[in-house]
Amino acid sequence: MMRRWIYLSIAIVCSVPILSFAAQTEQDAYQELRRRLERTPYSAQEQRVLMAKSRLAMERGIASGDVMAVVREGSARGMDARYLERFLTMAIETEQEGLPSRPVLNKIQQGIAKGIPEQRIYDVALRTRDVVKSAGEVVDSVAQDKTRPEAPGERRRGIESVSVAFEAGIPAREITELGQKAVEKGLPFSRFARVIESLSNLREAGMPPDLAVRTARRLVILNYSEKGIARTEQEFLIMRKNGMSWQEAFTRMQSGAEQGLHGRNRGPMHGSGAGGGAGFRGGHGKGGK
Repeated sequence: MMRRWIYLSIAIVCSVPILSFAAQTEQDAYQELRRRLERTPYSAQEQRVLMAKSRLAMERGIASGDVMAVVREGSARGMDARYLERFLTMAIETEQEGLPSRPVLNKIQQGIAKGIPEQRIYDVALRTRDVVKSAGEVVDSVAQDKTRPEAPGERRRGIESVSVAFEAGIPAREITELGQKAVEKGLPFSRFARVIESLSNLREAGMPPDLAVRTARRLVILNYSEKGIARTEQEFLIMRKNGMSWQEAFTRMQSGAEQGLHGRNRGPMHGSGAGGGAGFRGGHGKGGK
């Protein structure tokens, strides 16, 4: 019992500097924000509203850097203070719904950086929030039975990944089916999220939607490890750089292991123990079938 109290006392003492540092960092950001707003043409009332909204955003867990970026860059471009307040409100409401505000804030910050009119930024951010909501529904439908978020932040990561996939043109039904297949295979939630990230990465690199989905499906079915997934992405990019079409690259990856077993595969190969075999048919992650 005495040892337990000693450990608890040490933990409490050690945690105090960390909490103090976090509070100090947030306070520093708040004071910097106040000084910056005082140099803007905004009225005293507008400044008070933005300060109050900024503090609330930080209290809701939104990074002080993101709050600062919206207000700092928006005010520097002479944006209407009412819109900056609406941007922060949207991010806060997103967090209050249990959803990650990062995709919404990214759209807002991108719009501000490009000098897009405030209303257009707001409309795009609003659509993005709807996308995030849909992504949350898909993730929650997948995060059941054996496939559950194992660590803090994994659900948020999954929602952000699915949101990006939606914006890359992947239909919700395809991601839902991938989730169902992940549940059937008993994959951890983190692996499902990584597969969706890979799906989005390949789409952003230019892979046609159907091939990207087929690739993701194979990664799930063959239970690729995260390292194997990353290696697969790299090999696709290498083959594209070497002049192959996406279809040719997909065919090569699909048949790579079988050819490699006979010593005939001259395409990119996974190294031994890389967490994924040659092409789609090789050794997979731990627990692969």
